[in-house]
Amino acid sequence: MSVNVINSKAPIFEDDNFLFELWFNESLTKNIEKYSYILGPMGLEYYMAKRKAFANVNTSPEVFRDFSNRPSLRNIGDMKSLDATIYTNACSVNNGGIPYTELMEMIKQNMSNAGRRMVLRFANSASTYIESLSDKTIDVTCLSMIHYLPTQANLIFRASDIKNELLIDILTIYEFFLQPVYNEGGLRKMQIYASTGQNISEYYNTLKYIELL
Repeated sequence: MSVNVINSKAPIFEDDNFLFELWFNESLTKNIEKYSYILGPMGLEYYMAKRKAFANVNTSPEVFRDFSNRPSLRNIGDMKSLDATIYTNACSVNNGGIPYTELMEMIKQNMSNAGRRMVLRFANSASTYIESLSDKTIDVTCLSMIHYLPTQANLIFRASDIKNELLIDILTIYEFFLQPVYNEGGLRKMQIYASTGQNISEYYNTLKYIELL
């Protein structure tokens, strides 16, 4: 087992917040056979599509047309671009247009003397969130920020669909935003906080699945 999970604060009601920690015994590996067991066939297919979109910084909704039954993609038919869903694009848009790969290199190079100031922002502007209330074609991010510390990374979500997105978010964020920064074995702990949680009945099951990674 490469990760131990410690629950700090479970959600009590729908849209309640939650907090848990992951302690790494070793780096996560992209073990597709194991992921297939944990995610199921459709979940694995969605994960692989998301990985590819992250890698290519591809914001085209066409990539996800087959996954319109997932709550986060319920308006996919009307979307023009998934600027916020594809985090490798969202980080650039919300950090002065600096490309994802350059941001990762900048963070890695400055980790040793950053103290508590190494924060990567994903959150949309207030005006974008407000506009999205009436215009369902606007894509807004669920991940607000990553706080990088010497041996620990903290993920802060505005909202997290525990059943459909949380596990896949952890896998993709780990691969694309943590592995490029931390040396092998350098990341010992990750805290995940969500200001609101959806499908909270799956919380403890999801923690058990995470421990299988």
